[in-house]
Amino acid sequence: MSYQWSNGSTSQNLSGVGAGVYTVTVRDANGCQSVQSFTITQPAEIVATLRPTNATCSTPGSISLVSVTGGNAPYTYSWSPGGSTATSLSGLSGVPTR
Repeated sequence: MSYQWSNGSTSQNLSGVGAGVYTVTVRDANGCQSVQSFTITQPAEIVATLRPTNATCSTPGSISLVSVTGGNAPYTYSWSPGGSTATSLSGLSGVPTR
């Protein structure tokens, strides 16, 4: 059997490719062939929406994770520094920046 992929590869298996449509033509020793197309999709970029609350003289600040879209759920969270996996942080001082 021989394999001819639309991206030029001649291997039986195609790996390490990005999103797109790939077509393979397979030929046997008798010259018979079969053509098949495959679509590889890529999830949308992950976007996190945060809601910061500034610290005041009498109360500490906080940051809450409002929503996450894109990627492939379920999501995991890790704040830096500290490594907390909660969806919000409180007791913060200073002014949040992006």
